[in-house]
Amino acid sequence: MRFSCLFVTIAIAILILLISQLLLEIFLQDDSWQVPYFQSQNNNFFKEVKWPVVLWWAPLGGIANYGTVKQCGQLSCFFTDDRRFQHHPLIKAFMFYGTMVELTDLPLPRNGSSVLWALLHEESPRNNAPLSHPAFLSLFNFTATFSRHSSYPITTQYLKSLQVLSDLKYFVPTEEKSRLQREEGLAPVIYLQTDCSTTNNRDSYVAELAKYINVDSYGECLHNKDLPLHLRPPHHLDTMMADELMDLVAKYKFMLAIENGVCYDYITEKLWRPLIAGSVPVYIGSPTVSDWLPNNKSAVLGLDFKSPKDLAQHLHRLNNNDDEYNSYLSHKLTSKVTNSMLIQTMEEREWDVEWSERGGFVEHFACFICKKAHGPRSIAIATGEH
Repeated sequence: MRFSCLFVTIAIAILILLISQLLLEIFLQDDSWQVPYFQSQNNNFFKEVKWPVVLWWAPLGGIANYGTVKQCGQLSCFFTDDRRFQHHPLIKAFMFYGTMVELTDLPLPRNGSSVLWALLHEESPRNNAPLSHPAFLSLFNFTATFSRHSSYPITTQYLKSLQVLSDLKYFVPTEEKSRLQREEGLAPVIYLQTDCSTTNNRDSYVAELAKYINVDSYGECLHNKDLPLHLRPPHHLDTMMADELMDLVAKYKFMLAIENGVCYDYITEKLWRPLIAGSVPVYIGSPTVSDWLPNNKSAVLGLDFKSPKDLAQHLHRLNNNDDEYNSYLSHKLTSKVTNSMLIQTMEEREWDVEWSERGGFVEHFACFICKKAHGPRSIAIATGEH
């Protein structure tokens, strides 16, 4: 009942916002009431900006950017998070980082299609509730999100390359994994989670599963084994793919990979980490995860089973049958990735996960918007699929 009330409250707030925006646009459609900021200020710096202005209204954070001219192919734009530029005669686009967007802090009224709104959000919508509502998303013209339907998809944001999926850097053969279970007491399953408060009751599911198969839990949630100090919070976000952590994961036959939220194409390091290490993911999350796996049989899908008990029974069968277990590791044992969509996505991707000369998706999405700012105006509206 409380969740229903919260949903209704959020929906009403968004509706009020949209109605207010519409009324303002009608009332203020003649923008002659505005005093041109740059005509009223004796500021040569503002007057010298001759490029399309792209203003980060809700930026990612960090050092303030009062103005940078960036080359995007043959085109250039002036990027800034200085809000005074919202009144510049060459303002062409507002960019928003989803986590930082606030309903009460938007550059209203909208100026029709003359100024683009662009949304960047790599997280699930659960970390900012309005992003779950199509009415709010419709404020934006272009998006860069985990969804394949986004204007600039970043679904593979946690996958460095196709090569890391077949690389044997961390790989531990199945026979050795079995020995570690027998002689060193490792459980068949590893669980590594620090966010213990999720809307999908992740820990409750894992606790039930652990009644039927042993689970070594190294994170803060259902904790029963310790990580080295330098791999624990608050350092864990910097070590999600650290060699020492990957070596640990590789010793286990299975790794629980349960996302914080359940959204189409929302796939995080929780899936890629075990695939890269050579452990079989036991995955619960995106309903479209099969579209992104390296091969047809690369993960155990938890929701294919009626209960945690049924899932545990399946894991026991795999744990006791090396040939059947190895069938989930073809990307390691045959060094092949056969998923044509994943291959095409990675080949066409113009950005890198780690720092490189090619740059990351934030930089490339900014250039994507710069090019749109230079082009002819066309009506593009984000939808719930974005």
